Amino acid sequence: MSAGYAGKDITGLEASVNERITEFVQCIERNWLSTAETTKPFDIAKRIQYLAVDIITHLAFGKPLGFLESDADKFSFLATIETQLPIVQHFSVILELNSLLSWASKLSWLRKFIVPSSRDKTGIGMIMGISQQVIEKRFLPNAERKKDMLGSFISRGLSASEVEMEISISLVAGSDTTATAMRSTLLSIISTPCVYARLVREIDAAVARGEISSPISEEEARRLPYLQAVIKEGLRRFPPITQLRERMVPAEGDWHDGRFIPGGTFVGLNAWGLQLNPVFGDDPEVFRPERWLVEDQARLRQMEQVQQLIFGHGTTKCLGIPIAMMNLNKIFVELLRRFDIQVVNPQKPWTSVCYGIFFQKDFFVRVSRRDGLDPLSSFSFGPYNAPFSLTREW
Repeated sequence: MSAGYAGKDITGLEASVNERITEFVQCIERNWLSTAETTKPFDIAKRIQYLAVDIITHLAFGKPLGFLESDADKFSFLATIETQLPIVQHFSVILELNSLLSWASKLSWLRKFIVPSSRDKTGIGMIMGISQQVIEKRFLPNAERKKDMLGSFISRGLSASEVEMEISISLVAGSDTTATAMRSTLLSIISTPCVYARLVREIDAAVARGEISSPISEEEARRLPYLQAVIKEGLRRFPPITQLRERMVPAEGDWHDGRFIPGGTFVGLNAWGLQLNPVFGDDPEVFRPERWLVEDQARLRQMEQVQQLIFGHGTTKCLGIPIAMMNLNKIFVELLRRFDIQVVNPQKPWTSVCYGIFFQKDFFVRVSRRDGLDPLSSFSFGPYNAPFSLTREW
């Protein structure tokens, strides 16, 4: 499955991401641009979530669901997740409730109240229905083999049910974690004046030298050292997932740091705690991208090894890292080269609640055009991929 998640089997992967990033900037320009005389505060957390969902569905199905175009939570998909995930989280840690839920879900008359159905008209069930319809068409004998994430899974031998499960996981976990990384890093940037100013200077200098296109390519972004430092530091200070990713010790047991761990023991990884490791210096709680610009290569490798644990490790490491990093490499450049962004309420910049993954909202900002710049004049537009309609009949 790694080829699908990494984009190796997806034709025009970067062009698809560019199209959605362009649409995101256009949405701001069209609906939320403030001027010297007017202020149009808007919740950028919500729009970043729409962007993440549209990117994932574009890569998965070949075209987006259209959250950005409609500027709405279509089918109440995100609202349903925000309502239901806290319940699922509590059930998962209280074994008695988990057993009760498993038993109740087997009763047909109760199941419809507990488990989403592809026949639902809203929420996760509606998305499941859309996914099923697309997947069924792809498994027809004479179906066209498309070069998207779904096509990659099929070509690698996954069954229809396995593909449906992977797509569902990607839509929920993939879009939310990517959105969290974008939102939290953006908040850190615009809340830290010295970082904001230095990053804008680096972007402006690269634009003046003709070293970056529009939208910026991932290769170009990787050549901007301060941008890379900002992204690494943003992920370090706000890992987008907090679950322990537990692993079971083999039956024969194992040794770690001079201690014997009995077989069957679950061992978890605290990503947030690890990012406060002394390897990051005396100020690990501070958002300071400059720590990644050290000349000591041995220390830099140590920091990178610890920081990368936010994605897991070994065979269970997150497969979607390449796509997530592509989003991060583009979004900040495309926003900051065009707009000045200001938090509306510095005393309470947002609401962030964690249930394994984060729900972030009320991130109200004021966005204005940078002096002398036309945000859309330099975009190079590719072919338009119309979003899916609101009905199931695509």
